[in-house]
Amino acid sequence: MHYEVVEPSAIYEYIDGEVLALNLQTGIYIQMKQLSAELFYAVVTGNSTEIVRHAALSAGYSEEQVTEFDTCYSNWVALGLLQVARNAQHPNTEPLSLIPGLLFSEERWDDLSELIKMDPVHDVSPQGWPSRVDE
Repeated sequence: MHYEVVEPSAIYEYIDGEVLALNLQTGIYIQMKQLSAELFYAVVTGNSTEIVRHAALSAGYSEEQVTEFDTCYSNWVALGLLQVARNAQHPNTEPLSLIPGLLFSEERWDDLSELIKMDPVHDVSPQGWPSRVDE
């Protein structure tokens, strides 16, 4: 199965082995590290879940650990970050390898959700400054 980012309502950036993902509709942002980051980045760059599974087993991850990958994918779909790819993906032709021994690591925040969901062009005060509608 192939996944893709739910654009334009979700965005992500892969930086130094970490993924920062943001759902612009809910305002939830997520920092993924280690195995979580590697899985997310692998599927959004065109690798099928089958290729990721094979790479993980080759790297020494257990069948039980690899089964947990599906839970990660489902969670990211539920958070509005990923969706099942609608069109045929251009497969990533680079061989995929995962670093052995990584752990799942993910933190979620919603403390800035009101600001993230705000429209700075249309939600403005009479003076022209960005302002939440309820202010």
